[in-house]
Amino acid sequence: MKTRTFFLITLLCAALAGLPSIHANTIIRPTPTPRPRPTLNLGIGLAYMVPSLHAGDSEPDLATLPCWTNPEVPVVLVRAEWAWLEPVQGQINWHYFDSALQLAHDHRKKVALVVTAGVTSPSWIFNPPTNAEQLTVHDAEGNAMVIPVPWDANFQSVWGNLVQALGARYGSDPAFIYADISGLGREHETVFVSEEDVAPCNAKAQTDGFPSCMAAWTAGAEWGIDLFHAAFPSKSFFFVGAVPSPEQDGIGALYAVVRWGAAKYANFGFKNCGLWPGNAWPPANSPGTLLVQELSASRRPTMYQFHLPIDTYAEMNESLTKGMNNGAIGIEVFATNGDNSIFLPLFDVANTRMLSR
Repeated sequence: MKTRTFFLITLLCAALAGLPSIHANTIIRPTPTPRPRPTLNLGIGLAYMVPSLHAGDSEPDLATLPCWTNPEVPVVLVRAEWAWLEPVQGQINWHYFDSALQLAHDHRKKVALVVTAGVTSPSWIFNPPTNAEQLTVHDAEGNAMVIPVPWDANFQSVWGNLVQALGARYGSDPAFIYADISGLGREHETVFVSEEDVAPCNAKAQTDGFPSCMAAWTAGAEWGIDLFHAAFPSKSFFFVGAVPSPEQDGIGALYAVVRWGAAKYANFGFKNCGLWPGNAWPPANSPGTLLVQELSASRRPTMYQFHLPIDTYAEMNESLTKGMNNGAIGIEVFATNGDNSIFLPLFDVANTRMLSR
């Protein structure tokens, strides 16, 4: 079941051959030394990724995390699967997110909230009375999984209810800083179909009145962008981009949808999840890199998320510099890196640069 945790890495980034091995860091808790920060404008700075909650997980005590007193962590990213947040229709567990916002106020931090749909949607959406339409897709190992299709009105109804409730509860809170669009792919990134899924998806789309899988996906993606803007009209919201189909029309659909969202909404942003040392992570000519650069030039919010935890000071410096040079105003780091004091001088420089945007 947990193959979904790594299949996106495989699909988006190919194999890990040739990458440096990941060694455990010695974690040294930083001594809190609060200092004034530039006023948040477009900039976001470093975001500390709290591990996501999966269906069936117990709720952890967020107050025990060292990020709240780390002066180099201006943003804490709190994530949960939809199946965890709303295991029974209409019974939403807000306590975890409420706790995050309260801690942010107590420690003068910002919080980003992400709920993932796709394969992490609750199973009840496929049952009566919702009866959301579904598509079977495959990961790189050929394992099958079921996802809702974003152009389906039944899916849009229940997912829209949750996103609107999320926005109504947190969207005007001054400690809340950004949300990620989800529901357009297999999790929060926009990988949708693999090569063997293209023909069944085309057939499904044509049954639903669209000429192709990517035409249907585009309609669903534009609906999702409108939904998140309506829920968070005054906050940044990010399209977490990856090519939705390996066919050529997948690249075209990605560019078209991102440019459509950027032209329509000033707070629409683009995030790439492949930041890593070296020229191949992400490649200089990849859609993710080019779209970060393009949206940054038009003053739209842009971010990176690390591909895996970083091992050394030099690698962290190279990665942060690459992300910022491409135009990122926020970079999400793994908790193990955020807690390691050896990186704090680099985080200080990165925050000063990104928060000044």
